[in-house]
Amino acid sequence: MKTQDLLAALHADLSSTSIQRVGGGYYAPLAEPRYLAPLLEASLDTDQERERYRGGFRSSPGDIHEYLEDGGWMTGLVHFHWLGMGPISWSGGFTLVGPRDHAWLAWWDEFSQYRAIAVLRGADDPQVVAAAVRGALLGCPPFSDSVQIGCLPDSTCSTAPDLLSAESLHAAYTDFLDQGDQEDWRAFVDRCIVRGLEPNHLRLSLQVLEATADRVERMAAGQIIPEEDRGAPPSPAVRRACFEDFWRRSHCG
Repeated sequence: MKTQDLLAALHADLSSTSIQRVGGGYYAPLAEPRYLAPLLEASLDTDQERERYRGGFRSSPGDIHEYLEDGGWMTGLVHFHWLGMGPISWSGGFTLVGPRDHAWLAWWDEFSQYRAIAVLRGADDPQVVAAAVRGALLGCPPFSDSVQIGCLPDSTCSTAPDLLSAESLHAAYTDFLDQGDQEDWRAFVDRCIVRGLEPNHLRLSLQVLEATADRVERMAAGQIIPEEDRGAPPSPAVRRACFEDFWRRSHCG
């Protein structure tokens, strides 16, 4: 692997003006994602490498993973997994690409190329890494279009807890839900119930019924319920119970 071109591109991205300082370092979201396949193809420096990976980087994310890992240029951070309705599932995750002191934060998934979405100075600092991942997960500008996860993953596996702790992911997930509206929380609670993730299905059902008891009585009395009063959002206690059990069941590492 010829690393000089990779290092040159990495240092060029470090000159980004959108710097977010954290602790003793910073992260700088890239204005446009940098797809790594063209850079990696240019770094092939032996006939064996060129034969092995010819054309593969653009069509196979797995080849990029193998190449970077063999070259000591990859530090996996976290792996996400979403369950599908049928046999197809979906995976993605964050990884650091480059030396530990400064590196790209890259996003990968099953279907598209690895792409760098930020550059980190102090990539060996857990504060810097956690802040950058949180910004990407929440879609904080200018991360808005870089990573679109839609909903929280069904499984979260931390592969570098020394850099991205369970506590920082837990906080990012609650922030992700809180930045939405009441409908997002309602959908999350419904999802927990459907998939059997609630701590106690009967207790949770009773809490929901208690919260709506007044509306049930009014309906029984023939009163008309205003549209805005229908389907009350889950209470903070129900939200917390659902989320904590979801986290306990979905996180590993």
